[in-house]
Amino acid sequence: MNQATMVVAPFLFYFLCISSFYQITPATSSSLVIYTYESLFADPPYNFTNAFEDYAAIPRGSVQVIRVADAGEILPAAQNGTPPADILIGLDNVLLFETTEGMLIEYQSPQLVNISSFLLTQIGNHTHLLPYDYGMIAFVYDDHKTRELVDTASYSLLQSSSFTFDALASNDRLLEALVVEHPEKSSTGLGFLMWTIAVYGDAELKLQGINDKNGNKNDLFNDWKDWWKHVAAKITIVDSWNEAFDVFADANSKISIIVSYSTDTAYSTCNQLHDDYIAILSNEKTGDPTKNQHAWMQVEGLGIMSTTNSTTRTLAEQFVDWFLSESLQNEIALHQWVYPANNISVNHLPSCFYDNNHQLLNDPAKVFMANQLLDATTIDNNIDRWLQEWHDIIANKDQNSGTIGQLSALYHGQILHLLLACVLFIALNNM
Repeated sequence: MNQATMVVAPFLFYFLCISSFYQITPATSSSLVIYTYESLFADPPYNFTNAFEDYAAIPRGSVQVIRVADAGEILPAAQNGTPPADILIGLDNVLLFETTEGMLIEYQSPQLVNISSFLLTQIGNHTHLLPYDYGMIAFVYDDHKTRELVDTASYSLLQSSSFTFDALASNDRLLEALVVEHPEKSSTGLGFLMWTIAVYGDAELKLQGINDKNGNKNDLFNDWKDWWKHVAAKITIVDSWNEAFDVFADANSKISIIVSYSTDTAYSTCNQLHDDYIAILSNEKTGDPTKNQHAWMQVEGLGIMSTTNSTTRTLAEQFVDWFLSESLQNEIALHQWVYPANNISVNHLPSCFYDNNHQLLNDPAKVFMANQLLDATTIDNNIDRWLQEWHDIIANKDQNSGTIGQLSALYHGQILHLLLACVLFIALNNM
């Protein structure tokens, strides 16, 4: 079996499985149709649809949720899917620029009074997309697993203030242990791409990054593309955050570092994983003496589709208000593992979000946000080009058996398992 077949086969089996399922399971009619990503309120599960139906005193089944693998797939699914979407949940402060004009309506929710003005700024200070949570994209490593996989010097780098994007790029052991999400398909991966652009800048735009502005410049990396060219063949790239986390959490895999969120440390503590998941940021000089680390802030939002009819729109607005209220926002920390957008809820986070000195773990207020280097206009005007250039970089590395080779190794042993699982799945749904 050649490399291309090894990579495509598991996805083909998955597609056939899901296709078969939808052929035998007709869509039910609903009053409100929501498109979102697979992991929304999934760990541990929280049935937000039932909670809203109870709140709104509407019958069970009035809300239908269509889930896709990652937030990066919400827009294509909603634009081409059946039934038509009324609400999108999970677009973020970068994916927002992939929407077309007029796709989402403006809605001035009364709950916005409790939403941080900083978060509203991150989505362009308009009310098409309303923030419901936020988190800092970070590198997260499994402490126990990393000790076993990498040498002492590489492990020590992760724990030191010397950890930077440059330092990571020069350490093959850490790169080989790293899984990154695909920015064309994953909102986490897209945020990570934006972070690298904010660090290294863009030569074509004469856009200076953190390194250019603060004397961190490495002659090897003229801009963000050079960094990706250097690391692409050594890291593992997968389609979604869920897929990345599955590989990361697999005790038998060679992956012990994931691009994820700074609050994963809280997840580890809350779930009594012995603090094995440690989130770290990057330590390039930021120009702010009070903030020695930096990160990319992801702000997730929800919006109402302009195609929603007048009757459903009333229910959609009620849903948005409820979603931004404490009733729902209080559930975000322990089900989404990021920060709620509601200021009242964020001031009542669980104790596992704090260290032994009652200080917030990786407190965003103490971190330089790399988002400051890329304003909304710059992102809007260049995101398509950036994604194409990233795609070209990865494609060129694939020809040299880089990323594709690593993906093949990951999935080769899973092809038969996927086929058997699909057969069982279809059989059960025919019973």
